[in-house]
Amino acid sequence: MPHLHFAAAGHFEATWRDWTGFLDVDYTSVGKSETRSGISVSTGLQEGFFEFGGTYRLASLPVGRAGRLVFEPLVGGRFI
Repeated sequence: MPHLHFAAAGHFEATWRDWTGFLDVDYTSVGKSETRSGISVSTGLQEGFFEFGGTYRLASLPVGRAGRLVFEPLVGGRFI
């Protein structure tokens, strides 16, 4: 991307017994500057994304030899 100024992303997740919490953070900055007919024009876009939440394991049921079926409701929020 020739007009990318900066980008970063991170994910954190932690589990304790039946509880799991997570945090996602993303940031991107793009833009372009140029001069046309002696006039300087600059455009830019910055985007930030912050998401957090948690789950709780309610049940874990065996499903033949295929594995387990797990029920974990999710609660969280997002800010863009």
